[in-house]
Amino acid sequence: MQEIPDNFWSTGWGCAPSTIDGMQLHSFVSDEQVCTALGELQKNQEGASAKKIGTGVFLTVDGKGTNHDLPSLREYRESVSLIELFEKRYRDNEWNLMAYGLHRHSYAMWQFGAQIRNQVDKDSSSRPTGRTDIDAFVGRYSATFAGIHTDFAHNFAFTLSDGKTMHVMSPRSFLLYDWEDEAYYRESHPLIYKTDNLCYFPHDYFHCATTPDAVSFNVNIAIWESAYIVEGNSPDHTGGLYNSFVDSYTQLLIDQPYMVVKIPDFAVDKLGEKLVIRALKQISAFGMEVKTPPPVTLGIQNPSLSRIILAQIDGSLRMFANGHVLKLNRTTLPSSNELKAWILSDTALTSYLDQSIGIKINA
Repeated sequence: MQEIPDNFWSTGWGCAPSTIDGMQLHSFVSDEQVCTALGELQKNQEGASAKKIGTGVFLTVDGKGTNHDLPSLREYRESVSLIELFEKRYRDNEWNLMAYGLHRHSYAMWQFGAQIRNQVDKDSSSRPTGRTDIDAFVGRYSATFAGIHTDFAHNFAFTLSDGKTMHVMSPRSFLLYDWEDEAYYRESHPLIYKTDNLCYFPHDYFHCATTPDAVSFNVNIAIWESAYIVEGNSPDHTGGLYNSFVDSYTQLLIDQPYMVVKIPDFAVDKLGEKLVIRALKQISAFGMEVKTPPPVTLGIQNPSLSRIILAQIDGSLRMFANGHVLKLNRTTLPSSNELKAWILSDTALTSYLDQSIGIKINA
């Protein structure tokens, strides 16, 4: 995928809304791949509340939940036909189709998220440590269903169908007044989502979208500024240690996709084995909280990204690869001079890398 330009990291990332022209993301992610991911997400959906589970496909009509009227989306492989379906049903209404978690059942969307997150981890001066989400929003409405809000996630928007304007405002401006909608839209910064650009706004910006004149279809890559390790009433009972751990070990993977490491006893004692494993799994998955789905041949073909971590954690040895975790039957790392030979000769390990996640260590 084409690299995000260097000047964005000094003028946009973390400090200002930005429009990045000429990214040509349609050459990396096809219309068909996005719509297929939408159908797969709906097929695998469980539960009835986006607020409860955080993933799934949800429909609102005139601001009210209407999932009981949501048709099967698996047969719609193009954004045009999907939009026509809903416009035919709701031509006299405002409607909004929201899909949370496109990466959970789509190899193409998972890799798309990995490409964006890898650039963020590599090029940003302030690296986020939270999760990576990929969501989609389709509809025609006077205001976002959630109203004016902030997500605490850096947001990149990729557009399949023009029509959406995201009105964003810095917290320094927003928190000074009680904003009426009309005044907010007048004073906020408009980001015009178009198929030939990539739009961005920082994690702490307030925002609300409108699509007054046309149905829009866009994909959001949300990268949360921090990880939240909830225990009791505390958003992070580790005192920031978990986020520091994620940042430190991500840094080690910037220049090479493979890492062999013994986790210090101090980190295991302070965080606990469970959180150490969670952090390494998150790092190997480029922040996405699911392992990479099985590869499929569909649409545009591109090189895949991988992160592999072989870690000794207290009395166990584990392999982390693209969100997958494998506990090995030995407890300590081999010496460095025999490590590569051991990995390449270990039938179970090399088979796991080749077959389970479609990657392997270069000989």
